Amino acid sequence: MKAHSPAYLTTVVLTILALCSFSTSAEVTVSLNLTGDANEIIQVLKLLQNEGFLKGSDDAGPGLKMYMNSVTPMDLNDVIKRKRPQKQPKPKQELAILKLAAEPGSAKPGDTVLLTAQISDPDDKVDTVGAVISKVATEGERTSILGADMYDNGTHGDRKPGDGIWSCSVLLPKNVPTGDIWVEIALYDDNGYTLKKKNEKGKDIDLTARTILVLK
Repeated sequence: MKAHSPAYLTTVVLTILALCSFSTSAEVTVSLNLTGDANEIIQVLKLLQNEGFLKGSDDAGPGLKMYMNSVTPMDLNDVIKRKRPQKQPKPKQELAILKLAAEPGSAKPGDTVLLTAQISDPDDKVDTVGAVISKVATEGERTSILGADMYDNGTHGDRKPGDGIWSCSVLLPKNVPTGDIWVEIALYDDNGYTLKKKNEKGKDIDLTARTILVLK
């Protein structure tokens, strides 16, 4: 029900008072139904009380007396609909690499590093996740250090099968150069093709992700 303005409530009160002013000596009984939510009815009662017309049933002397005979609640389903918060539509899940990490983020040549990638794959398109660790020179020249497959079956360092977090444990070569190295992953379907995504211009590009591993 829509909220009513104070002017509307005042009109209701004045109507009640007019009905009660037909006789100043004889007691008159007027039946009046008030329909609305609790806040609206309370406002009407407060206005009557403030004007000095509302008295209790035990008060002596003239005055408007009110007796509550019954309260009829609105339909329960209407109450539930009003009180229940509107559910926001869930965003559509898409194929995506949500997070890529190397643990620890700083290591030494010869250390073992755990690579993890959280992947959203609602249509079960991903068959293989491939990781490549490489050194990139300042001028952009890239030297591949090693490659590895990642797993989501509880093996090769994967902690929990089927949770969407693909992992692999890799042993860094002892002769790997220190400094920042790239860890890159790509997703492949069951035919060995790289899975794609749309870029800002709507063009299909490889679905990849990259993070940095620091070697000291």
